[in-house]
Formats: sequence, structure tokens, C-alpha cells
Amino acid sequence: MPLLPAAKAWQIITSEIKPLGRELVDLASAWHQPIGEKVADLSGRVIAEDIFSPVNIPPFNNSAMDGFALSFARWQNSPQKIFFVYPRTISAGDLPPHKKLKKNYLWRVMTGAPLPDGCDLVIPQEYGKTRPDGQIKIASSFSRYANVRFAGEDIKKGEKVISAGQEITPLTLALLVAMGRKKIYLYRRPKVALITSGKEVILPTKKLLPGQIYNVNAYTLSLLTAQAGAVPEMFFHSGDNPRELSRVLRRALRSVDLILISAGVSVGKYDYTCRVLEKLGAKILFHRLAIKPARPLLLARWHRKIIFGIPGNPASTVVAFRLFVRPAINRMTGRPGETALRRETGYILKDFRKSTDRRNFVRAKKIIRQGKVYLQPVGPHGSNMIKSLSRSDVLIDFPKNVCRVKKGQLVKYFSW
Repeated sequence: MPLLPAAKAWQIITSEIKPLGRELVDLASAWHQPIGEKVADLSGRVIAEDIFSPVNIPPFNNSAMDGFALSFARWQNSPQKIFFVYPRTISAGDLPPHKKLKKNYLWRVMTGAPLPDGCDLVIPQEYGKTRPDGQIKIASSFSRYANVRFAGEDIKKGEKVISAGQEITPLTLALLVAMGRKKIYLYRRPKVALITSGKEVILPTKKLLPGQIYNVNAYTLSLLTAQAGAVPEMFFHSGDNPRELSRVLRRALRSVDLILISAGVSVGKYDYTCRVLEKLGAKILFHRLAIKPARPLLLARWHRKIIFGIPGNPASTVVAFRLFVRPAINRMTGRPGETALRRETGYILKDFRKSTDRRNFVRAKKIIRQGKVYLQPVGPHGSNMIKSLSRSDVLIDFPKNVCRVKKGQLVKYFSW
């Protein structure tokens, strides 16, 4: 069976994987404490509704400066520009006074203070000189509305301020707080089960015995999953036993939206994943891609549940997640899947020759010099190599029909 091109795999992910749906999230519980998990958990969530402001922002006319407030008409009708200052200072948080001042008086106001009715001019305090008789002499000219911030000049009541599909960032969160929003519809985050396999794999809490290795992929996939906006909720380890894999799969399928199976997807004696999935009634959407690393990657669907079978070598695991699992999670959480597939360009810093005719994703270090992007391949490039993986921050994308590139050639790359 021919290997599937990466582009076709991405098309299948886009067509087969849909947003999970939306849920109503209580923001009021997060507003009780600015510091803590409830606010942090909102970060990166995708908004599932258009949001219109229920209020004007700012909600009232206020002063943009510390200074003196009066009507522009009073200012114009005072040829000497000499005034008494009313003894009360209006500060931010005060109620606007309803008292009407005599024609030769003005108000002292602080930044953010509500302006009394009729005041449409604020004179910065540094332009007022106090005379011996206590009056203020204004030594400059001003236009109407100077230093006045009007109700609704930032956001008008009823204005659409956030569109469905936007992520919650510190800036969108600022809008939600400013509007006093108490509830919001967000796309659900997929609940994820991680399944690793192999009798040689153990947790790092135990001492290694001959022939054993630590379970790197369990922790790598857990963190990658959380960073992508999903929720790692269940973890299982299955030995090289198809019955055990079937058992944990059945349990995971009852509880989660996405299952990531690490290892067991190639064509070896103990690679049971594809057969177990088919026996459970899952539909195999693709298996084995024309790429390096991560060739054995598998995608399946069981009803509305999505299952990835990911090669077990650490580099293959990370590359497979970056290029295929993350776009899938994007789709499930309401983001466009393509946002994870944007490539940039840079100049390669050494001659490079591919070792295969498949599409090759090569680890590299990104270097900025005089505003230009340069890429230094980081080896060795074996799919089992962890050190070179940790030293890289991009994947250079070498197409199938490119056998070699020369130093200084422009190439495309994915950022991690």
C-alpha cells in the first residue's frame, strides 16, 4: 500500500475533525480572585459566540488629566482667565457632583474623575498659577473637549467587540472584565487519554534494570497536549499485549474525546494498535505517511472519538504531534487547523543532503542576524535522538522532490 503524502493527511484531518461544541463558562467565579487557576485556565480558550458590549466604555465622561474642569463657554467668557477653585476635589471613584458653581469658579479634578454636568474642558494643573488671593490664573489657550474622555469613546453600548473564534488572551480578557461579563460560551477543550506501550518502558520513579528505559513519551505528550489547549485526563500503560491494549482503549473511549497511543503502530511483531482498533470497530482514516520521521503515524475515528497512533521513538513522537496532532486539537477546540501549519522561510547555514526520498522534517536552530533568519541543522537526526531534539526550535521542511540544498539556500520551516 503506497505511503500517504502529508498534504493528504492534513486534508483528512480538516475534513474529519470538527469542533467539539460549546459550553457555558461561569466567569464570575474567576473574577473573585485575579490570581489563581480559574483565571489561568481561561488562557487560550476559544470564544464560541460574538460578544456585544452591554455598556459604554468608559461608562461616563471623565478627566484625562489632573487639573481643572469647567465649561468651554465659561472659559471663553472669561477674558482674564482668572478663577476661584471650588474647595472640593473630585477624584476617580467619586460620584459626580450636581452642584452648580458660580461663573468665576471651576472644579479641581484628578485623572479618571467623573466630570460634572456641563464640563467639557479640562485644563492640566501645570497651566494654572496660584495668585496671592487664592485664585488661579490660566496661562495658555485651550479648545473645547480638551483632555475630556467621553462615555463610549472607546466602546459603545451594543458594539461588537469580540468575534467567535478569537482566543482568550490578556487583551481579550481585559475587554471581558471591562464589560463586566459574567458568563461566556467557549469551545470545549478535548479530554485526552494517553496510552503508552512496551514492556521495557517504566516510570522514572523506579530504578532502571537492564533492558529498561524511562517512559519519556508519557510526559512529553502530556505537556504537548496541555500546551495545545487540550486536557490530559487519563494515562494508561499497556504491555506488548493486544488484549490489554483493547481493555484500556475501551475504558478510554468511554471517557475522553481524543486518544493518543504511543508506539505499536509500525509493522513489527508487537505492533498491535491498528489491528486492535479495527477489531473495536474504529475506522482507520490513514496509516503510514510518506514522511521522515513519524512514517507509521495512524489516525482513526470511533464514532465521534479521535485516535492517533503515534510512533514510539521520541523524535517521531514530537514531530508527529507538532505536524498532525496539534492541527487536530486546533480543529477540536474551534481554531482553524491550518494555523498550526504555517511555514516561514530562512537561509540554511550548511549544505544538507536527505537520506530518503520521503518528505523530510529536519531539526534546526533558528538564528537571527541583522534581521534575517538563518537555520542551523541540529544533528544527529535519528528518530530516537532526544538531545538534538531539545536543542532545536524549528523543523526545516524538505519536500519529497528535493534531494539536497546548498548553504545559503532559502528553505521553509515550521516553528515548534
